[in-house]
Amino acid sequence: MNRKNIRVKMLLRPNLNFQNMSLDGPDSRRRSKTTILEDGLSNLTEKECGFSLALKKYPGFWRSAPSARRGKAESFDELFLFSLPIREGFASLGLSHCMRIALDAMGGDFGPVPNLAGAALALAAYPQISTLYLVGRPDELRAELARIGLSDRRIEIIEATEVVDMTDSAVSAIRRKKNSSIAVATDMVRDGQADAVVSAGHTGAAVAASTLKLRTLQGIDRAGILTPFPNEAHGVCYLIDAGANVDSRPEHLVQQALMGWTYVKHVHGKANPAVGLMSNGEEDSKGNEVTKEVFARLAAMRPLGLNFTGNIEGRDLLASPVDVAVCDGFVGNVLLKGCEGTAKAFARALKAELTASVWRKLLAALLKPAFRGVHTKMSYETYGGSPLLGVNGVTIIAHGSSNATAIKNALRMAVESISHRVNPHITESVERFLYSPIPPAGDLAEATTVSTHA
Repeated sequence: MNRKNIRVKMLLRPNLNFQNMSLDGPDSRRRSKTTILEDGLSNLTEKECGFSLALKKYPGFWRSAPSARRGKAESFDELFLFSLPIREGFASLGLSHCMRIALDAMGGDFGPVPNLAGAALALAAYPQISTLYLVGRPDELRAELARIGLSDRRIEIIEATEVVDMTDSAVSAIRRKKNSSIAVATDMVRDGQADAVVSAGHTGAAVAASTLKLRTLQGIDRAGILTPFPNEAHGVCYLIDAGANVDSRPEHLVQQALMGWTYVKHVHGKANPAVGLMSNGEEDSKGNEVTKEVFARLAAMRPLGLNFTGNIEGRDLLASPVDVAVCDGFVGNVLLKGCEGTAKAFARALKAELTASVWRKLLAALLKPAFRGVHTKMSYETYGGSPLLGVNGVTIIAHGSSNATAIKNALRMAVESISHRVNPHITESVERFLYSPIPPAGDLAEATTVSTHA
């Protein structure tokens, strides 16, 4: 399609900003709800914003456009443009702007196969993705695309000839293998070519690349990996940090608590998420010197609006009504791998018992839907990946053994982080909690001693 001749149907709404628009008529606002705009698009390409596919299929459009439901919009044959500039127009309607995501297509234990299969699922499910960059070795990627029959026009292959192996040192690999898939994908985010990077490869390399190339947000010293856990009370509990920093100072844990609180608040829509501090006991006096200082600092933020519930234990991660669990990366990674190993051991033991006899096999067949439901709830595939919070960009780290479903859901997490503008909200939270006036001494002492732990 010739971009100079694109016919764009514009839905006018009173609350939009119409600056820089060229509309016919002296007062465009008083004209019909639907207006044709054919000029002013010399710098807009169809591929750049992917309107023809993204907005034709975007289900929220009809809910966001009462005039379209009343039949004012004739069809989706033309492209819908809500406002100029493009990104601000989407934001004004609460819709996601055109999203460009760089996928480390060579990362993970199984290379391009699950990455490209997951990309196909994500492109079908999330029309907000205008461009999906597959970063890796072009010949391998084209061969796999041909094998699975994926020819979506939103896909673009970006050459990266090197791959970071699991045995490589994280920082040295990023510095030596400058043309590795994770390095090139992160460079695209740094240079503004992509809005997010998703990788199932070397976790340390993804953290190092994002930290070195993107840098951290203002007010954040160290990034943290936010990992979802199934939780009986709240559905999902997020653990931060799950492995980015093995040694953390109190200020680092406080910052990560605020990042986790912000993510749950804005991505999951919880008014005031509950934050707990991982410790060796629920009592306020429990913990080591670092966690005791973190406890005091987080408790002092209660008057400012932080829902800090106090200390929690490892068992609380899966059962207690807490949305964010805070710990350093060493504890978090040990806890994460311990839970993963326990779940696998339990699954193997259960399978052995259920297949021990013909009658048990029949019983297992009857219970198969229940087992499938438990697996869906507990499996990392359902959650997809872990956001690396605190870097000046969006980085999603997926499990190394990710299958197509997990990659699809990792891409979903990237879409959510972009659309909910997580990073600007983190900066706002830092300003609110770390740089607000200190409460009076009496309030501070009371906040330190009184726990709201459920």
